[in-house]
Amino acid sequence: MTDSTNYAWTDGTIENKTVIWKIDKAIPKYKIPENIQVIEGKILGDIELPEGFRWQDSINTSVGRVGENIFYCTYTSRDTNNYEIVTGIKVKIKVCEKIRIESTEYEITEDEGITYIENIEAGMTIEELIKNVRTNGEISVYDKNMNLVDTDKEIIKTGMIIRIENELEKMESVVVVTGDINGDGKIKASDLSILKKSIVGNNTLEGPYFKAADFNLDKQIKASDLSKLKRLIIGN
Repeated sequence: MTDSTNYAWTDGTIENKTVIWKIDKAIPKYKIPENIQVIEGKILGDIELPEGFRWQDSINTSVGRVGENIFYCTYTSRDTNNYEIVTGIKVKIKVCEKIRIESTEYEITEDEGITYIENIEAGMTIEELIKNVRTNGEISVYDKNMNLVDTDKEIIKTGMIIRIENELEKMESVVVVTGDINGDGKIKASDLSILKKSIVGNNTLEGPYFKAADFNLDKQIKASDLSKLKRLIIGN
């Protein structure tokens, strides 16, 4: 010991000794991830955690049923030489319902990633359509140019967009009014003219307008569709 005047070992000796110190790693400070919300059907890997956190379960683990579910994380500090890895951190996940839309009056279909509401009769109002669908989200209606329609008394037109939203996601469905090929909400001679031109190859119908003309639901536009449109116009 170099300063034996002021210091001494607890056993009273003053000679030099070798001392080995053991310093345990500290527990790092961290903030538990909060307010995590996710749509049902997702997996843990779909959730982005703050830096340093990772799930203890496989990232392919389902987030579980709708409601509040508990999972566990580990936290690793940037300085692993001086800080412990913390395990068993309880994290709450709120699993929300996926948006759903159902109807016994209309046909809900999907084609090339686009959802359609089909088999709607001409003259139906937005109010009537909304009454005939069941959903777990909030409904808003837009015209084909994505302008919000702010009255539920307006006539439904082919090409309109029904948007359904909840706190985490939104879903859009395109309206198809049977026979309303030009998208004005009515069935008249102009629709017949468009259909005739499509049959002879002078006009190409796409998306909801094709579906509005496909009376036979066979994904083809032909003379039998024209015949059915004629009968619809004259009321037979």
